[in-house]
Amino acid sequence: MFFSLISSHSRAGILGVIFSVILFLIYKYKEILRNIKFVVPILIIYFLVYTFINTLSSNYVGNKIESLFTDINKTITTPNYNNLKEIKVKDNMITLDFNKSTLNFIINNSNIYVVDENNKRIPFKFDSDKKNFYLITQPILN
Repeated sequence: MFFSLISSHSRAGILGVIFSVILFLIYKYKEILRNIKFVVPILIIYFLVYTFINTLSSNYVGNKIESLFTDINKTITTPNYNNLKEIKVKDNMITLDFNKSTLNFIINNSNIYVVDENNKRIPFKFDSDKKNFYLITQPILN
């Protein structure tokens, strides 16, 4: 199973195994210490399997694991820049209050309008495949 996990290159699977091993070590540390002569050879086998697969993949697995921890570190340390303070829903309007601006989505029958805090209309595109709104802040050049 360990061989399959490493060779699948699944970062989510590797992260799950790391956390479950940590929990297992915390839960069973007394038994592990009592049976250390059986645990050490198993750890050596795991290390050899990892080294074998990592060597065959030209360090691809090692880079994947390293990028996993880099991404976790970025997620924890990167501040959130969207600055969304509040979402209000009233009648036919949805208001998104940000630190420096406000967006109002006005729903009129089957039409949607986007206006800023000064009631100036903001053009947008709607991607029906992805179900995303894209505000157009720059003129579109054809």
